[in-house]
Amino acid sequence: MIAILYWAAMVAAVALLIGAIFLAKTLNAMAKTMDAVTKTMGTLDTQVTGITTETELILNKVNTLVEDVNGKVAKIDPVFDALGDIGVSVQDLNSSVRNMSSTVSNSVKMTEEKVSNTVSYSNAFVMVRELLKKRKEHKKSTTKRKLTRRISK
Repeated sequence: MIAILYWAAMVAAVALLIGAIFLAKTLNAMAKTMDAVTKTMGTLDTQVTGITTETELILNKVNTLVEDVNGKVAKIDPVFDALGDIGVSVQDLNSSVRNMSSTVSNSVKMTEEKVSNTVSYSNAFVMVRELLKKRKEHKKSTTKRKLTRRISK
């Protein structure tokens, strides 16, 4: 029975030794991995520092460009204001031309009516005059005939 206990202690010791060996290998592999991670993090830190520096330079250039563009836009703003004023002036001019055109058109229509009435009155006057002339001529010729008849009688 004591022998079984020795054997069991021995098996337990061997198992513990095997477990310790596997644990040591695992910890060793983990240490190598941690070293690789540390090196990677150091490289990454260097690269991030470089990227950060470049990003700051780019942001400074962008800020300078934005200020330059804002200054140029501020200089151009009066031009756009003037163009807007020109647009309003052109609209006013168009409205004035439309109103004037409408007034002239109405005036021409009224003048046409007056001219048409005048022509109508003139035609009527000429017709009345011709009728009066014909009557007068007819009256003269009738009077001449009567005189000639009286004389011939």
